[in-house]
Parts: sequence; C-alpha cells; structure tokens
Amino acid sequence: MIKSEICVESYAGAKIASELAYTSVEINAALDLGGLTPSFGLVRLIADNLQIEKNCMLRPRAGGFFYSESEYASMLADLHIFCKENIDGIVFGFLTEDFEVDEKRTKEFVELIHQAGKKAIFHRAFDNTKDAAAAIKTLIALKVDRLLTSGQSETALQGADLLASLQAKYGKQIEIVAGAGVKASNAKSLLEKTHVQYLHASCKSTKSDPTSNLHVSYAVYPNAPTSYICTDYQLAKELKVVIASFD
Repeated sequence: MIKSEICVESYAGAKIASELAYTSVEINAALDLGGLTPSFGLVRLIADNLQIEKNCMLRPRAGGFFYSESEYASMLADLHIFCKENIDGIVFGFLTEDFEVDEKRTKEFVELIHQAGKKAIFHRAFDNTKDAAAAIKTLIALKVDRLLTSGQSETALQGADLLASLQAKYGKQIEIVAGAGVKASNAKSLLEKTHVQYLHASCKSTKSDPTSNLHVSYAVYPNAPTSYICTDYQLAKELKVVIASFD
C-alpha cells in the first residue's frame, strides 16, 4: 500500500489529513519558507487530538542547513521538548560547508530520537548534498529511518530518475519518501517511474486575512497582500484518490 503525507502548519491542515486517511502529517511553521520548527502548542494540540502518524519539523531558520553552535543548541533544546510529546518522528537535516551530511550532529540527533522511541527522518537537506549515493549510505550507517527527497531536483517528478535509482538500491535499508511538487495530476506518473512507496505533498492554497493591509502592510506575498498558506481540502482529497487507485 502506498503511504502518503501532508506537510501542514495548522491544526486545520492536520485534521484534513486525518479525515482523508493520510498516513502521516509533517508539522511545520512557515511553509512559505520551506517549513520551520512549529510551536509547542500546535504540536501538542495535534498530538493530543488526532489519530494519525505525527512527525515534527526541527529547523530554526530559512536558508541552508549549516548551522552555528547556538542554532544547533536551540535545535537540541527543541528536540528534548518534542521528544516528550505524543508524536512519532522528528524531521531534521544537517550539512557541512562541503555539502556533505554532518555525521556528528546527525548521529547525536538519531540517538536521542531513538532513545525516545521515535523515528529519525532526514529531510530535503539531502537534495543539496554533492554525492547522493555517498549521502544516503551515510544516513543508512547512522541508522536514519526515513529520507524525504526530490531526487536532488526542484520537483520530485524532475528527479524521478534519481529517485528510482535510490529506491532500487537502498529502499530496503531506509524508507524513501518522494516530495516536492507532488499533486494529483502527477502522482501516478511519479509512482510508476520511481516505485517509491511514500509520497509527501503540501496540497496548499491560500486564504485571505484582510487585517494584514490597512495603514501598513504585513503581506507575505507582494502580489497578494492579504494571503497566507493553508491546506486545501479539495487538493488533498484529489491526491488521496489517485494514491488509493494506484494501490
């Protein structure tokens, strides 16, 4: 059976994923920045009220994945907090300045996550490693449970060849999740080309909050000054139908 995940930044989004029988949610803040560490309150609200696998992003800022000592310290502090919550996995990623997996920090995170009885999930920092084969071998050696990747391309469909290769060579050693640009219109093709068993999507649209633009602008998007991201029920439903039909 093909597994499926929605990345969300609200309780409403997680509820949609749960109602549509998605396998999991990835809980974030700021999806417009690629996903950052969510609030403790949001994580607990989802954890305490929804019956779905719950994975929590730990990423302190936008940009890349080479963090200062203080940034790493804040991530460790967040990790200790979230490991005590009723969630299933922690999503993270560390790179060196040389575009390789940071083995020391990844090892420390994996060990702490496993001690808490949760899954260690390496995110799309992998897509900026200079050698995909070397990087995934490192993650496997460090006992990372799951890898989210677009096949080192802007979208998973564009990276289908590498995704297929990774799945064929390493899919029995680490769970590979294809993400980036996944939607109902391309999910079937992506599954057929890659043979991955897990898809990750945002299924996002925007809503409007008129209080963001009166005397001053708090616009996130210059051409849509009152908009913010939300999970779109119809998009999520359409994608789930395609995935279910593929099963």
